[in-house]
Amino acid sequence: MVFAASDFPLSGPYGLFSLPVCDEHFDYKDAKLLYRFRKDDGTFPLNKDVKVFLRGQSLYEKLISVEDSILKVREENSVKYQRTFLGCEMIDWLIQEGETVNRSEAVELCQTLLEDGIIQHVSNRHHFYDGNLLYQFRINFRRRRRLTELLNENSPRTLSDSPDSPFCLRKLNPEPNSSSFLSVLKRPVTNEELLSPGAPYIKKTLTIVGDAVGWGFVVRGGQPCHIQAVDPGGPAAAAGMKVCQFVYSVNGIYVLHLDYQTISSLIMTGPRTLVMEIMEAVE
Repeated sequence: MVFAASDFPLSGPYGLFSLPVCDEHFDYKDAKLLYRFRKDDGTFPLNKDVKVFLRGQSLYEKLISVEDSILKVREENSVKYQRTFLGCEMIDWLIQEGETVNRSEAVELCQTLLEDGIIQHVSNRHHFYDGNLLYQFRINFRRRRRLTELLNENSPRTLSDSPDSPFCLRKLNPEPNSSSFLSVLKRPVTNEELLSPGAPYIKKTLTIVGDAVGWGFVVRGGQPCHIQAVDPGGPAAAAGMKVCQFVYSVNGIYVLHLDYQTISSLIMTGPRTLVMEIMEAVE
């Protein structure tokens, strides 16, 4: 694919785009010069991490496109997980499909995928083994979310600290003093406080249908997790989500005792329609 620089008014480090088709200019310029994508012409440098990611994406696409896929909804310790597979089933499938030559090679591949964060044990307690342990893809490659820098430079923590988050806020310049966009808890709140009789919190059920760019909120914390940011123009806001609400359950799974990485994984591997129970302070 060849394109003119003026068609892509981009700035940033050189790398994704190759040299102009004539290979005479070494800098990307906003001018009527023709460029090509380096992946198209085979010059894009693929390091180990990129190769593992692309291999995982290829396997995922292949698995979900076949009938009677080994990716199924399964239950472990009374918790249901989406798109899961048994370790031994994955090994059998890789050999059957010609992805690997033998079981040892297949195990090595799966261990690499786990170490690079492509797959994981459903409760994140085990490495990959050729057995009956349950695993799942951490990434839904058909609904990947591009993380944006949402929190201002004065925030002590940004989304780049959490590359596994599936959430995306699209509003980079919210209105000043917009409390619906970003908030920090004024003080820690415990599960005991939330659930104690007479506590000033009410439970609500929200049904959020994700769109092309996500659900439009950010979860942080743990035991319990809370809503840190909400895109004012996103699906979550439309469903009634607000900052500082606490996440009680996700698609029927009780999550008050979980951290935000685990909740992110549950959402990422679940359906597009998200049903969440939240607890909100009574004003």
